[in-house]
Amino acid sequence: DCSQDDVAFLILKFFDEYTREVRKHMDYEEKTVFKYVDALINGNAPRNYQISTFSKHHDQVGEKLTELKNIIIKYCPAKANENLLNAALFDIYACEAGLESHCKVEDYIFVPAILKLERRIRENEK
Repeated sequence: DCSQDDVAFLILKFFDEYTREVRKHMDYEEKTVFKYVDALINGNAPRNYQISTFSKHHDQVGEKLTELKNIIIKYCPAKANENLLNAALFDIYACEAGLESHCKVEDYIFVPAILKLERRIRENEK
């Protein structure tokens, strides 16, 4: 029962907040970024959005995961099941690495490609 263990409760609460943030980020990508990119691909450049807006906000999700990992390492009681703790930390590290790769693809491939597409469409509109 997590309510009996303040550390476990706080970790679960932080994790729940983190998963909400990830869902919010993915929804934002799905509903805003990808629709914007689809419009660009179809030759339209909506004036109400630019890809630079997206690139400024996506690092926060990775920072939260690192914070969660650090909280678990710092506050997990010594009596904790080491195998279970190690497995959980391994999964968090793997998720962190995957998220880092995801962000690098966005930063170095996706965003520059969309910036180039934005410029090309705006130049053609002149």
